[in-house]
Amino acid sequence: MHAGIYKIEDQQGKIYIGSAVSLKGRWTTHKWRLNNNKHPNLKLQRAWNKYGAEYFTFSVVELIEDKSRLLHYEQIWLDILFSSLDREDIYNILTIAGNHLGSKRTDEAKTRMSLAQKNVKSRVGRRHTLEHKIKIGLAGKGNAYNAKTYVLLSPDGTSVEITNMRKFCRELSLGYSHMCEVANGKRKSAHGWRLL
Repeated sequence: MHAGIYKIEDQQGKIYIGSAVSLKGRWTTHKWRLNNNKHPNLKLQRAWNKYGAEYFTFSVVELIEDKSRLLHYEQIWLDILFSSLDREDIYNILTIAGNHLGSKRTDEAKTRMSLAQKNVKSRVGRRHTLEHKIKIGLAGKGNAYNAKTYVLLSPDGTSVEITNMRKFCRELSLGYSHMCEVANGKRKSAHGWRLL
């Protein structure tokens, strides 16, 4: 698992800079969120919706050995980005790595954040029930593939709710049988993903 600074760039040269403990896992999470219209960066989401996945490339800018210094190096790259390009050529909304203070959010973004927070609260309240349902569906008469919802933790620590495991695995090029083993408790993790 490689940590470092990455870049998402569109065909016109518009850039998003970020950092991740797991570069591969972060790109997987970005793609999943963008493909499911759940990305927190509305500028990037709208461009993805308009132009499609083929319009974007993901590349590693710099590998970082000391993971505790990731935000330091991301800030250096953000400073370079914001000092050398016009704002309309940058997908990043924030100029400070890892800091949301002072950011202005659109009404649409506020609504999405509010709905996401409500979903998180309701998922926390029913997590035990959800896990119980999944275990029953996997161990009993049903099979691992009939459980309706999975809540997984991605390699970069983001929780993701999945309603179609087969589609999810296909979109992210993950081993379907391994992910189902994670869902039914036969495996702790697969491809860096874990069941919550």
